[in-house]
Amino acid sequence: NDTLYVFGGRNESTFFKDGFKVKDGETTPTVLKDLPLELYGASGFVYDGNGYVAGGFISSGIPNKTIYKYNVSSNTWSIVGYLKTGKGFMGTYVSASEAVYFFGGALSSDSSTQTDEIECFDFLTNKTSVLDITLNSAKESVKVALYGSALYIIGGYNVNDGYSDG
Repeated sequence: NDTLYVFGGRNESTFFKDGFKVKDGETTPTVLKDLPLELYGASGFVYDGNGYVAGGFISSGIPNKTIYKYNVSSNTWSIVGYLKTGKGFMGTYVSASEAVYFFGGALSSDSSTQTDEIECFDFLTNKTSVLDITLNSAKESVKVALYGSALYIIGGYNVNDGYSDG
């Protein structure tokens, strides 16, 4: 709707689990229930009117596998599932078929290794599977967009090839 939700993150020396929201036209954010742990590089998305945060890295740099649900109505967090592989900086696409897809990602917090895997989390079963298809190369920070009936995976970073422009 007209509300931006923000959770977690980091700057040069500090890691965050803070949560807040800002409604369009407001100048002061509303404080929300913090993430269950300090987390950065996670993928955030919306499904069923609630917020979700998946993957990312905890403050020690360890990759996170957890998929958290933020219940907007009750201001609470719960665990709904797990990724097959802990990683951060994944491309994300929520499909109309009650599933979310995660594309690539960093396997290490220093971006020294990436994956080409595509994982699918099914909201009906709360199970994650790895698809038989992969990205054309291992990369993190890809952007995903649906245009017509085609899904486009754009850009990204790979430690060997640098940033992609295609």
